[in-house]
Amino acid sequence: MKNLFQQAHALTRATIQTGDNYQATFTLCLRAIIADAKQAASDPLASQFNTVFDAIGYKSVRKPMIVSDTMDTAIKTAIVVMFIMAIMALFIAVFTGGML
Repeated sequence: MKNLFQQAHALTRATIQTGDNYQATFTLCLRAIIADAKQAASDPLASQFNTVFDAIGYKSVRKPMIVSDTMDTAIKTAIVVMFIMAIMALFIAVFTGGML
């Protein structure tokens, strides 16, 4: 489990952009890492090929992460959550005169 979190943090640091929410990005990366681990557990032959191909420098046979339905749902959920947070911040700014 510790290794999954380390991989998720590494992936988050590699993909995060200025203005992104680290927690939301980390959550998406963690979900992708867990989905990849589950796929590797369900298909050990592909996992063995990936290990060998990674060791010798070839591209792996993994599917792209964005193709996953779970990842697509997670991205849509994160977008909705960020939109709601922006609306709430605007609401608070308007009704409190910009003071929090």
